[in-house]
Amino acid sequence: MESLPDIDVFVGNSTYIDFDVFKLWLQQLEAEVATSRFLKAKGLEKTTACRNQSMFYILDQYRNFGMIEPMLFNPNTLSNQLTYQLTSDSQTQLITKYYEFDETVIRDLLGKKLSKGTRRDLDEISSKTGVKLKSCQRQFDNCRRVFKVMEELSGSLVENIQTHFLLPNNLAWNYAAIVFLSSQRFECSKRKLMMLNLNDFVQCSKFLIESWTASTEETPCPDIELDRDFLHELRGVKVLISDQRVFDRHKQAVSAEIQKSTSELCSWCDSLFRQLSRGIVSIAANLYKTKEIRDYFIDLVERIIEPCKSAGWEKARLTLFLTSYFSTSESLPQLETCSASWMKYFHTTKHCLLQIYRL
Repeated sequence: MESLPDIDVFVGNSTYIDFDVFKLWLQQLEAEVATSRFLKAKGLEKTTACRNQSMFYILDQYRNFGMIEPMLFNPNTLSNQLTYQLTSDSQTQLITKYYEFDETVIRDLLGKKLSKGTRRDLDEISSKTGVKLKSCQRQFDNCRRVFKVMEELSGSLVENIQTHFLLPNNLAWNYAAIVFLSSQRFECSKRKLMMLNLNDFVQCSKFLIESWTASTEETPCPDIELDRDFLHELRGVKVLISDQRVFDRHKQAVSAEIQKSTSELCSWCDSLFRQLSRGIVSIAANLYKTKEIRDYFIDLVERIIEPCKSAGWEKARLTLFLTSYFSTSESLPQLETCSASWMKYFHTTKHCLLQIYRL
């Protein structure tokens, strides 16, 4: 009688997560399509036996993901639950990958109200980006979930996101930008802003959050609230364009400062000085109005960037002008009462302009 082969059997309760399959699940691919892609990646797409086994394997993984997903809505739940024995590394990867997103999808959501009405319009974004509707919905729901939690908290936006959603720093900053821009309803969708990518808005939001929000160690409040005292104080900078003597003095100082750094004649500065100064100061002086805050990025483009581009200014020339403009304005006694606010405004605006300038 032929003896049966020995079989080694191992039984465990650890939950194995195949992150290649998880990526396919996040894309909302049906199991059959996911199987084809899974096999193609491994060079086994022509093997029928492998296809059947792989289909069962992927369906099993999909079932696990579906049961784990509710815990990802509140990542701290995943780290504290005992139902699924997951390694610390697996938990971290699950959370991070679940909250990662397609930049093209999020770019179209920037500045929009994260409401049910916006969610109903996701089919348009899905069609435009080629990302499946269910995947767009998951990404939108993640943004809305973070937004809802952050609305109720005071203090650092990024730290709160990391604490409640266990996200790495870079991803936490992305969500901080999404929350901030949505909360203040910044205009991000106009045609003139389409040249700006998601990273441009994230970097600009960093400067705005760190400099313009009202939260301090003494008076902690949500980082999505702008410092209204700071914005109202900025009205005092109008003197730079309303008083002709101050204007002329400042213009001469800027030209002299630029001349120290370049052997070129400063005619390129003189020809645009009035227009750029009016743009820089007008944006600042009107930021206490809600609509002007919303139009901040479009104002930067229309009032400062477009004139500079039309004049053929390279980024280095814009940098020199902005640096000289601010350093010379600091010494003007007429700005003494609002110097701290002017400094916060100008440094942030300079960073934003240089981040989004294209030439």
